[in-house]
Amino acid sequence: AQAAQSRNRPDVAEYLVGECVESEIPAEAKSDYYRINASRLHRLGRETEAVESFRKYYDIFDLDAEPFERLKLVNIAQQRGWWDFSAQILKDVMSRSEELSPQVRAETLKRLGDIEAARGQTEAALEQYLQLAWSLPAEAASHAGLLKAAAIYQQRAFPVQAIELLRIVAKDAPTSELKNEAHSRLDALDAL
Repeated sequence: AQAAQSRNRPDVAEYLVGECVESEIPAEAKSDYYRINASRLHRLGRETEAVESFRKYYDIFDLDAEPFERLKLVNIAQQRGWWDFSAQILKDVMSRSEELSPQVRAETLKRLGDIEAARGQTEAALEQYLQLAWSLPAEAASHAGLLKAAAIYQQRAFPVQAIELLRIVAKDAPTSELKNEAHSRLDALDAL
């Protein structure tokens, strides 16, 4: 299964993992087994089992791994709609916030806000985005969070708050892409 995975044959790897007996997998291969098995189970629509296999993978995942490695795990979990598990990983990352670069802290807080928004918890998402913006104002992720917070204010019919946040992004964002998006949204609000 590991050889098939390294040869970019996930279908073969998943088939082989499906034939394995978990208790017979050597300890050094368990990480790959759980990761591949989670993909297999997800593809088969067995989400509860897939989450459990992925959780076992995460439990033996190198906890000292670079934060960006953990964020890759979050990407996988978010793509599958595993919001609680994604949030758990992000909270694990934030538990070491003093060791993280501002960029990683900002990205982690933004993703926590994204998870709350995906769950429909707009108040919690708004809190995350605003906390991010005020605690790490120089980071691009902070300005992306402000754009998302402005969208929440717009949805709630609070245009004054939305305009304030969009003006901050238009003025201070570190990338022209973020500034342009803020200007476009301000123009759209002015047209109303």
